Amino acid sequence: LFKDEEHGEIFFNNGQIINAHYRDLEGRVAFNLLIRWEYGLFSLDPDAKISAEPKIHESTEMLLMEAYRVWDEQEKP
Repeated sequence: LFKDEEHGEIFFNNGQIINAHYRDLEGRVAFNLLIRWEYGLFSLDPDAKISAEPKIHESTEMLLMEAYRVWDEQEKP
């Protein structure tokens, strides 16, 4: 994922999100920040090698629901 001078990565395995990197963060914390981007570009590399153990173990649906719940709570005054 690319936006202005920033970039992040989301890793998939068999359709499930298993890790994310953004700045010096990884896992669910990085994913929660990346999905908040209002715009950006993405590039898909189907041959990318995953160098680390999965950091995200929830289903993609649960991961998204939790990320939006956290985002919603942080946006409330």
